[in-house]
Amino acid sequence: MNTNGAVLPALERETICPVCKSASTSRLFEKRGIPYLRCRSCDFRFATPAVNANLSNRLDQYEQAYLQYLGPDPANLVNFEALCTWITRFHSLQGARLLDVGAGGGTLVRYLRDRGVRAEGLEPSAPLYSHFLADDPAFTKGDLAGFLSARSEGFDIVTAFDVLEHVANPVSFLQEAASALTAGGILCLSTPDVGSPAARLTGRRWHFYNQYHLSLFSPDTLARAAASAGLMLVDCSHRGRRRSVGYMLRYGFQFVFGARTPRWAAAMDALYVDVNLFDTLYACLRRSDAAGAA
Repeated sequence: MNTNGAVLPALERETICPVCKSASTSRLFEKRGIPYLRCRSCDFRFATPAVNANLSNRLDQYEQAYLQYLGPDPANLVNFEALCTWITRFHSLQGARLLDVGAGGGTLVRYLRDRGVRAEGLEPSAPLYSHFLADDPAFTKGDLAGFLSARSEGFDIVTAFDVLEHVANPVSFLQEAASALTAGGILCLSTPDVGSPAARLTGRRWHFYNQYHLSLFSPDTLARAAASAGLMLVDCSHRGRRRSVGYMLRYGFQFVFGARTPRWAAAMDALYVDVNLFDTLYACLRRSDAAGAA
């Protein structure tokens, strides 16, 4: 997760679209005290909470499902193998320098480093960094802008999986990611698809409308934001993941129903299934020469 502060600036709590900067926006609804808006000009959806829970939360305030998702999981082997196969369609991992932004529990970086990839991670959340990453020199605490100000060498690949939705200023984040890339480098990311059938059918009950998600993209709005940041959309698809049934039960109770998970859910932790609701975008973006010159 990479955001610019726990308390959002006043402008970001108003009705200016973070992608196209239009003031022509309308309120969609309010969910658990958080207003969600739609831009009439570009159809981007965004939330305007007074406090950014991504950075204000203490470790004990994160949901159990959230921490379980970030931690080690036997399914990571299958999920990361498939993810790396997808990435190598656009850039070889062999000999590449890779930066994982919003490293969370560090599982992807450690998987890559165990396979000889020169990977390192960046995590802005102090509690998550302290809990998962502080003892590992492959990780740095801080945001992308500060990290880049102290670095001169670029990266061949930047990854930001399940990160962009946590960012209040997504175009600025994409610009920073583009500036971190070497010529011809790629940014690989995943983010919820607000234009998906699942999102349209469930409306405000869609599970990705939650306190941590500030920016909600469709393929069209993602392509628009990327272009304004000097990045070209190379590939966009909906990929599934292997999940623990116990995790999915915790996630459903905590994020969909806002309820305590029953104890019997723990009995399902060892059962895994492949899941794809087709509401998560996986996108590969390539840096343009203009981004490098900026």
